[in-house]
Formats: sequence, structure tokens, C-alpha cells
Amino acid sequence: MNAEACPLSLTINWAKTKIQYFCDPDGVPQCTTVQGNQLEVVKSFTYLGSLIHSSGSSEPGIKRRASLVQEAMFTLDQNIWRSSISLVTELCLYNTCILLIYLYEAEASSVTATSSRKTDSLNNWCLRRILNIHWTEFVTNDEVRSRTEQPLLSDTVRSRRLLFFGHLNRADPCQDHYRDLQALIFPNLGVFSPKYCIL
Repeated sequence: MNAEACPLSLTINWAKTKIQYFCDPDGVPQCTTVQGNQLEVVKSFTYLGSLIHSSGSSEPGIKRRASLVQEAMFTLDQNIWRSSISLVTELCLYNTCILLIYLYEAEASSVTATSSRKTDSLNNWCLRRILNIHWTEFVTNDEVRSRTEQPLLSDTVRSRRLLFFGHLNRADPCQDHYRDLQALIFPNLGVFSPKYCIL
């Protein structure tokens, strides 16, 4: 990478450069030396707001976004959720400012039944804070969604994933992301045939 950068008059910022491993963590050193520069070997790092983990799993990124949502909810607790602002306005703020934190890169995250339950639990917790429902009150989650007219957050994630999948599937067959998608869907086919296209 350094050899390719030199002809372009570019240099690598070794202070910001890290190495990520994708193997068994046992025996992996905490740092290594590259061209006389000591680099940290990390399990995960954040790139463009997305957490990239060495396991390849989306769970660490989902947990990170969930914690960011909770932090944002606590930040707005006194000035917004406990204020005299109308419920309609609070829900508009929630949908446009809070939910988008969680939905960022949700289209590309792998979703399991467990993560879907945690997603809905996080959404219910946020809506209960907006409605000022104390944990001792016996209010069901269905009643919370009925008062706020909010869909399940897992359903929103699912619909965004389907839209993203359709976008990839309609791409030009010459594009790399299109070929990657077809390789995932039809791993046993050497050459993808358009007749197998999922619409």
C-alpha cells in the first residue's frame, strides 16, 4: 500500500493505521512493526460509522448502535421527553433523530431471531420513556405501540433489508456487488443465469 501511495505523493499516517486480524485470537500479538512503525492489532474498528468486527458478525455493531440509541434517549430525557412538548412532536423527533441511529447500516446487517427480539425490546423501552410509563405500571407492549402508532422496529429493519436486496438484485450484472449477491444466493452455479433472478 505504501509503494502504491508514493508515486501519487501520498503518505500513510502510521499513527492512525491499525491492523485487524480475522483468525483465532489466540497467539495474535497486541502490536506489530511494519517498516519501522509500531501498529496496534485490533479485534474491531469503526469505519464510516460502522463497526467492523473480526468475527464477521453483525452483533457487535448492533449492540453498539443500541447503546448509542440509549445514550441519545438519556440525553434528551429532561429537555424533550419530560417536557410539555406534544406526543406527536416527540414521536416525530424520535423517528427522525433517534431511530435513524439504529437503522444506520441496518440493511447490511445479518438479522437473527435473538437480535430481532432485542431490537423490538429497545424500541419498546424508548417508547415507554417517551410516554413516561414507569416500570411498575402494567402496560403491555401492544398497548404502547397502539398509543404511539409505531410499528415493530424489527419489521422496519426487515423492510429496509428487502428494499436494499431489491436494489442489489436489479443492478447491472457487470457490477461486483451484483455478482457477490448471486454467489451468495446460488453458490453452486458457476455462471449466473438471469432466469434465476429473484424479483
